[in-house]
Amino acid sequence: MAADYLFVTGASGLLGSNVARIAAAQGRHVRGLVRQREDVDTLNALGVEAVLGDVTDPASLRDAMVGVEAVAHCAALIGGTWSTSTAENFESVNYQGSINVAEAAAAAGVRRTVMISTLALLDPAHTVTERSPLIELDGLTGGYQRAKAAAYYDGMRRAVRGTDLAFVFPGAMYGPSPFIARAVQPTLFTGTLLMALRGELTRYGRFPLTWPWVDDAALITLGAIDDDAIGVRYLAAGRSDDAMSLAEFCNLGCAIAEVPYRVADLSADEMGDELGTMRAFAQRQRASPPIDPSWTNLRLGIELTPVEVGIGRTVAWLREHRLF
Repeated sequence: MAADYLFVTGASGLLGSNVARIAAAQGRHVRGLVRQREDVDTLNALGVEAVLGDVTDPASLRDAMVGVEAVAHCAALIGGTWSTSTAENFESVNYQGSINVAEAAAAAGVRRTVMISTLALLDPAHTVTERSPLIELDGLTGGYQRAKAAAYYDGMRRAVRGTDLAFVFPGAMYGPSPFIARAVQPTLFTGTLLMALRGELTRYGRFPLTWPWVDDAALITLGAIDDDAIGVRYLAAGRSDDAMSLAEFCNLGCAIAEVPYRVADLSADEMGDELGTMRAFAQRQRASPPIDPSWTNLRLGIELTPVEVGIGRTVAWLREHRLF
């Protein structure tokens, strides 16, 4: 059942802003949660009702969810090589924040909640599908993975007990955003691509990632909102044929942009501590093919954007805003 009144957390983030933008363009009433007053005008210009609040503040969530049919919980702190967030930050936002969202949704009588998780929870030793095994608890590395795993298990507990709740597991999302400055932070892959286009990223560790164009991830999130399967995972993981390393992704962007810079594609051992928390992730055994998102795509009617098309659009957007 399509949700006509939607609440989006993280509405100034890469995924949340595009979920809000696309939903508003579809004619839905969208309420977007932002933490900073200067973000309100950007959302309002998209036809989104902006409300101030924070997932770490339960009272702000309760007030914001009055009259809402469905929630897309996109707010999160991002991990990875360039993240400066601490384990305590991840615990507060990615875990406790998710609990706060779920509790507020229950109190407001929200019909359906979709929570954004991460592909990093699924064991890459198996071709990743919607039913893949999760990484064992003793294999979780770092505060980001642990907080996301805890949020997932809490959500599943609620689903088992009858809450209409499901999950979207995105891969390495990239693409434009109405919030330009945030989209090009190094912790997001749009920002990583920009670093490469400027010649600021010269080397990175070699391991395959899957690359969903952000509009595809947003459409999958909205499709999951309108679906009726409880406790399931939807993959917003990009096309299996497009799996490549970060260096290969950036170098494809540089070639499309016709800039001379290239990123060296090095092994995790050659990179050493430069990979930060991604070092352990880089060394995991991986299956071939890496992913099979066919259940999600067929169920929701999604045709995924080829990575070269998505990168081309992203490069054009970065150039339009004179960022390189």
